[in-house]
Amino acid sequence: MTTTSVSLALVRPPVSRLAEGVVDNIERQPVDVALAERQWNKYVAALREAGWPVQVVEASERHPDSVFIEDTVVLYRGLAVITNLGHPSRQGES
Repeated sequence: MTTTSVSLALVRPPVSRLAEGVVDNIERQPVDVALAERQWNKYVAALREAGWPVQVVEASERHPDSVFIEDTVVLYRGLAVITNLGHPSRQGES
């Protein structure tokens, strides 16, 4: 059996409600959404510069933490594991 390996970076842009995201282990700090968007754009540019094909997943205003897309899926050798995020505000992100 022959398998083909395809590397792909899935990214999801930050949303205007980013400051409402889950904070469990540190004191809540103000969030500069405009700065987060600039940082996200640099992150995507760095992935592309490193040779990664980038697939942008549609933003989800209902889910403030949805920019952290790596929390929802792990891919390994053609197997995808989609997680069930525990915090109520993250339900439905996947």
